[in-house]
Amino acid sequence: MTGRVSGKTIIVTGGGGGLGRAISSLLAEEGAAVGVIDVNGAGAEDVARSLTEDGARSIGLGADVSDWRAISSAARQVGEALGDIDGLVNNAGVAALGSVHEADAESWRRIMNVNVSGVVLASKAVLPGMMERRRGVILNIASIAGLVGIRNMAAYCASKGAVLSLTRQMAADYASFGIRINSISPGTIASTEMGLRLLGGDESPEARSRRLARYPMGRYATAEEIAQAALFMLSDEAKFATGSNLILDGGLTAV
Repeated sequence: MTGRVSGKTIIVTGGGGGLGRAISSLLAEEGAAVGVIDVNGAGAEDVARSLTEDGARSIGLGADVSDWRAISSAARQVGEALGDIDGLVNNAGVAALGSVHEADAESWRRIMNVNVSGVVLASKAVLPGMMERRRGVILNIASIAGLVGIRNMAAYCASKGAVLSLTRQMAADYASFGIRINSISPGTIASTEMGLRLLGGDESPEARSRRLARYPMGRYATAEEIAQAALFMLSDEAKFATGSNLILDGGLTAV
């Protein structure tokens, strides 16, 4: 441990599993007190318990980021338990396959509510305190799906494109308050539930070979690799970065 976020209190939404768990764990290893928030409250509590057993300060809470009362209450509880919020990772997200002509209206709304409104509401919950203290970092987990068109993923692509645009807008609004707002755009993380869902569940050798051919590095990302990038963006090492999007896709969007 090098203590790159030592003394900071950071909330991770969607922290109960997959990428959120990897980010929460690395932040705790690097000295942060971590508020783990997830719609799956038991998952959030399990992660927080594990971090606490390893010597970190952590609290796990169940909350739906698209529900203002729930996420604002959870953020307040994190602050009361762990101290002023220094950072927020907007990681909570959902996905579904489907093109526009076959999009289910309820599924579309849910994806937009969680992936876009959830970023707004979680940020709204922590921004007043950050503005008062004139410091803070918000990191939005976007996706390469917000940068390129991916077949059969209309709602997810639209939502992540919105996250990228929102990141730039928020960076412009809050830079004068000493608050940095950035995003990272991972490629596929096949080891997570979200990654498997986006792959459509087809893990046959033929399908895997076809998909991997799009990645010049010839493999998918690991959750731990994305967590390392998140740590950098949340640390003081990135203190001149705001409105930036860090692409982590094994070269997919470069070719």
